[in-house]
Amino acid sequence: MHVLPTGSGPVHQVPFPNGPSAEVLVDEQSASGQLAAAYVTIPAGGNMPEHAHGESTALVVPFTGELLIRSGQHEERVAPGVVVLLDQGERVSVTNETSYPVSMLGVLAPAGFIEALASWPTSTAQDAAPNPPQPPVGDGVNQPR
Repeated sequence: MHVLPTGSGPVHQVPFPNGPSAEVLVDEQSASGQLAAAYVTIPAGGNMPEHAHGESTALVVPFTGELLIRSGQHEERVAPGVVVLLDQGERVSVTNETSYPVSMLGVLAPAGFIEALASWPTSTAQDAAPNPPQPPVGDGVNQPR
């Protein structure tokens, strides 16, 4: 068993303004290339333009806030409690339309696409910390269960 707390690894910042940061939790070597995982934070008003995940199928699991995910003509607002499956080669964009950072776990199988995240420059910015502030409970996004 491996316990992988967020905040224990380097945070990589996508090399364009207002884009996401990613902490690689599981890389290709950790799981024999079978899967990889990253904790991704998108700043308030930030986005990740349309992209695909190479040879990887991706699971996106929102932790905080609400994300708008687009694939072709289809778009979904997703929040904690939802899992999004993105097929190999599927092109998506992800947008944070809120006024606070949102975070998600991305799981990739096989692990190939994690190298793209790991190639982003290492961030030293405090706002790239993996535990962004939670929006207030009762905001329509983070409802108590």
